[in-house]
Amino acid sequence: MDEVNALIKRIIKDNDERAFNELIKLYYNEIYGFVYKQVLDKDECLDITQEIFIKVFLGIKHYNPKKASFRTYLYSIANNYIIDMYRSKQYKQRQKLVFEEYDMKSEDLSVLEELIKDEEITRLNDAVNSLPQTHSSVIRLRFYAECSLNEISEILNMNLSNVKYYLYQGIKLLQAKLKVGDYNEDITKS
Repeated sequence: MDEVNALIKRIIKDNDERAFNELIKLYYNEIYGFVYKQVLDKDECLDITQEIFIKVFLGIKHYNPKKASFRTYLYSIANNYIIDMYRSKQYKQRQKLVFEEYDMKSEDLSVLEELIKDEEITRLNDAVNSLPQTHSSVIRLRFYAECSLNEISEILNMNLSNVKYYLYQGIKLLQAKLKVGDYNEDITKS
């Protein structure tokens, strides 16, 4: 944590690009993974991850280490970026085109299996996106970013009881939307 704060001070004080590159190295894979689990496209994921770090760089002067950890700050920006992306009309139009590109006459079973898998994941992502924003954010942070409930509480600036409530309600809503059975795993434990 001291290393991160030292890098941030160098970035803010001296506009040190090398310090920012070091900061990116510390968190890049984590944010890339968070984004990839939601978009499932390497090129798009690279672009989005880059955009998130640009937003971080441009707004880093507003970061307050007394309010939250840098990781919390970073996930807040990433989560908000993903929410905005899913809301955009361009994203919705692009999703329609993705499935039109596949040639369904192909006899290649692996392509068909991959398409079905992508379609199922897209269906899940669409269901998550259709949830109320707070529910959606909690679900994303818990399952895509694999944050603990305490981390989600910090990132979304809400108490732990509310995080558990929104997680439980979000899962119930997803089950109804996807018409699946109960989850065996108790995911409401930290």
